Amino acid sequence: MYAGYAIISDKKFIGMINIGKRPTVEGKERRVEMNIFDYNDMLYGKEMKISFIKRIRNEQKFKNLDDLSNQLRKDKLETIKIIENEEI
Repeated sequence: MYAGYAIISDKKFIGMINIGKRPTVEGKERRVEMNIFDYNDMLYGKEMKISFIKRIRNEQKFKNLDDLSNQLRKDKLETIKIIENEEI
């Protein structure tokens, strides 16, 4: 999991980025996924650039989806803290 940001239509949006196989949901293929904070528009057909700021943690398998959700909330708080201290 990484803290980072996306540039969409010349605007920056912070978010968290995962590169991996999503072991908690039995994922098989490696993916790059980004949770973009405060963005509600459709992305289809739009160009987006992603920048990685700092690694938060390694990918891990959780016992259940509730544990995963709890960790993602912590990751979001950590991402916001990291980005607030960066000049991007």
